[in-house]
Formats: sequence, structure tokens, C-alpha cells
Amino acid sequence: MPIVLEDVKGAAQMVCSGRTQTGIVDTPVDCSRSNAVMVQVFVTGTGASADFRLLGASESGANYLPLPDLNAAQSGVTANKSFDVIVGSRWLKLEFTAVSGTFDRGQGYTVFITPYVSPGSARVSASIVVDSLAAISANLGSVTAGQIVVGDSSNKLWLNDAGDGGLAIGGTVKADAPFRVSSNGVLVALAAIIGGAIVTGAGSDINGSYLQVGSVSANKISTSTLDALSVNTGSLTLSGVCSVGAAGGIYQGTGTFASPTTGLKIWNDSGIGRIAGYTNGVQRWYLYTSGQTACKFANQYGQTREDWPVDWSGGISTWDICCASVYYDALLARSNPQLKNNIQPVTARGLEKVRVLRPITFEWKDGGAATGLDLGSVPAELVQADADGNRIGYDLTGVVAYLAKAVQEIAERLDAAA
Repeated sequence: MPIVLEDVKGAAQMVCSGRTQTGIVDTPVDCSRSNAVMVQVFVTGTGASADFRLLGASESGANYLPLPDLNAAQSGVTANKSFDVIVGSRWLKLEFTAVSGTFDRGQGYTVFITPYVSPGSARVSASIVVDSLAAISANLGSVTAGQIVVGDSSNKLWLNDAGDGGLAIGGTVKADAPFRVSSNGVLVALAAIIGGAIVTGAGSDINGSYLQVGSVSANKISTSTLDALSVNTGSLTLSGVCSVGAAGGIYQGTGTFASPTTGLKIWNDSGIGRIAGYTNGVQRWYLYTSGQTACKFANQYGQTREDWPVDWSGGISTWDICCASVYYDALLARSNPQLKNNIQPVTARGLEKVRVLRPITFEWKDGGAATGLDLGSVPAELVQADADGNRIGYDLTGVVAYLAKAVQEIAERLDAAA
């Protein structure tokens, strides 16, 4: 049967005697006419130690939850002690959460609880500790001090933690929480779903800084300053114009915008629009809107050729070109002496090189007839091979050099015979 305390001035009531087991003591104490209790604990046994706490409920048969007063939970009790607890519940129960030691018959923990009315205020250093809490309701005008940290080790909420004036929700570390609002209004939401509008700046019209998401006629992101726009998953679709300022740009890949590693970069380079591709930190190609080079493609070492003739207006700057055919107005052999070393005349006998050449006609397997030289008849020093050592072409400029040498040799013979 419940113990009903009629005398609010403090008649001690025994709740348990010789307790050696964990669990809730099934003896509710009525505290409906008191706001505090005095708890007296008497310990007998060898090496005795116990943890216990007071639980409260609005009805005797309701779910009992821990009291908020810090003194309501005691741990490591090894000797007799007495302490006071502020209560706000009508019914109390005592729960032993840990008991250890050696106890003879009749030994253990004996506890008396005396309800009374405390004439002073409640305790300043109070907290709320509950297993489950449906709601807290209070008619408070303002809270001007303090902080709130709620949650277990896997998912927490921080409000004004360490006096920072911020809010953080989720995760185990406040600085990495997926939802954070700082005291100066900076919002971080790593997985936000927004059905309406977030408006910043003066007023609510779209002339200010504006973010609109949802089924409306003016879905847009418009802001005077936008440091970064990041899309971690999915895609970003632009049906209108994307304008990038003089100091801005677009980069996709590894590394950073300032130091690309591998990826694609679009930016304003000193007033010139540029698009470039990078591999392993080397700029392999670029397009830009001013100057002689309109398109640049580098080899694996980042090298190109850009010694343009004076009257050229630019075009493609690259190292090697592999193609099916070339249609041109003029073909110039690159022969800038400033870019050469060890210039020597051809000493090989041109007629011997030319006599072995075998002109042929043939058809390409993928279509088209052609005339050329049998690759097997071309001098070895003019033959080009692929990575596997297969002969795939020859140096036409070298063939022309041997033809010129052969003509010179014929001319010398004719002069000698004259």
C-alpha cells in the first residue's frame, strides 16, 4: 500500500530495509503537500556500495521519471548519509541502479524519506534529467543566461553552448553539426529541403539578396555577393544566363580553383575569357578570347608550339595532330633557326635514298583511295612508330630533304659532264 504522509513537518518514513537488490522499490511516497524531502540512508554489510535515485510521477501508478534536483541521484554510497532533495512531483519512488558488497541476513540499505515544506527557494544548480520527455511548457518572458545541451552521444542539440549565442542540431560534435545557426545569422544546412523562400536584405522583394525554391514563377538565386555555390549530389541546371564576374570562375575536378590538379576550369584571366583542362597539375589545353592563340593543346609535358609568323592572326597551338585529312590554303614547314641547335648539312647520298622509294597507290580500309610511298621503302630514320614499335608513318619533310639532295647530286653530275 502507498505511504501517505499526513504530517508535512517531517515524520520519517521507512521506504526500504536491508535492501541489497537493484530496481525500483515498490513503495510510492505521497508528497502532494510538500516541496522537499529529507533522505536518510543507513548502510550495513561488508564492502557495501550503491547507486540510487529518486523518481517522480503525477499519479502513484504512472510512469516514474528521475527528479531534476542534482541531489536526487546519489552514486557510490558506502556509509550512512543524509541529504535533501527539492521535489515537484506528487509521488516519489526510490530506485537502486547498482548494489555491491557482502551482506548477512538483515544487512543492506535502509532508507527513510521525510517530506516537508521548504521555506526558501529551490536549488540554483538544478538540472532536468529524464529518460523520455514529451514536452516542457513554461510561461517565461525571456531567458537571459544559461545554455542547453540535449541528446545522447550520437545525436545532440546545442543552444548557446559556451555562451556562443548559436544553435546546432545533429551529430556528436557541435562544429560539425549538419544544421547550424551562428549568433551573427550565418546558416549552415547540409541537407536542407526548402519548399518556400528564404529572403535576406531589405524587404521581401527580389531586388535584395534572395533565395527562392519551390513551385513559383520566379525560382532564382539572386545575391549581390555569393562566395560559393556547391552542389554535392544531383545536378545544377541553368535555363538562363550564368554570369561570372572579373574575379570569379567555374572549376570542376580535383585540387582547387587557384591550384587545379585534374579537371576543367573557366575563368576571367586578366580581362580575357579562358577555358582550360588540367591533368596532374599541368594545363593540357585551353581556349581564350584574345591574342594569337585561340586554342592551345599541350603534350604530356605541357609543351606547345607558338612561334607564329608575323602576319598570322592565331588559331590552334599544339604539339602533334593525328587526323584523316587536312584541307588548307598554305602549308608551311616550321623551320625557325632560333629554335634549333647543331644545324648540319645532309651528308647522306640523296640518290641512294630516293632510288629505293617505291611510290604506290592504295585504298584505306575505312574508305578512300590514296597515293603515297611504300612504308618499307622509306629510310628508317624517317619512319615513325607507335608505342608498340609498329611502323605507322614517315616524315614527309625528311623525304623532301632527300629529294632536294638527290636533285643537287644530279645537277652536279650534269655540270661535270658538260
